[in-house]
Amino acid sequence: ELRNIGWLKAANSVTPFAPSTDAGGVALRAVHLSQKGAAAMEVESVGEMPPTVSALVEDGTAWYVPGLRVRSLACLVGAQPKLVDRDPTARFTFSELFAGIGGFRLALDKLGGQSVFASEHEPEASQVYEAAFGAAPHGDITEVEANEIGPHDLLTAGFPCQPFSSLGDKQGLSDSRGTLYLEIV
Repeated sequence: ELRNIGWLKAANSVTPFAPSTDAGGVALRAVHLSQKGAAAMEVESVGEMPPTVSALVEDGTAWYVPGLRVRSLACLVGAQPKLVDRDPTARFTFSELFAGIGGFRLALDKLGGQSVFASEHEPEASQVYEAAFGAAPHGDITEVEANEIGPHDLLTAGFPCQPFSSLGDKQGLSDSRGTLYLEIV
């Protein structure tokens, strides 16, 4: 039901949740909402929720946890993110958010930098990036925890410009892509 109305993230929408069971031994799961679903939950309007969700919220079986991400520590249940080891010969390190096909990386590699993290949501761009650099970028930045990015000297972020561009729909902050800069902050 939630996927049909656009409330679930495209991938990894259900994960284990720590502690892994409740007091009665029932396995706990985190359901990761899309921006549309999260926005409806933020206003706490049970009337805007699908009936199954409002029933779960009203009886206390489910609750809304703002900011919970697929890779948050509560959802990793024992796993820890693998950080890239710094190359001692690198002049500096950098992380790339909204990496696209790797334009920033191409330039920064030539300057002696080392990429220690990259994220890209679009599958086609990720494939080009992986073919060019030998490593696939992490996916959707809204599903990445800050501790997965690790330390870096420089952060690059070519966040989507379509909501603001004269070639785009000019929806600005009304377009969900227009608020992705908040992931940088």
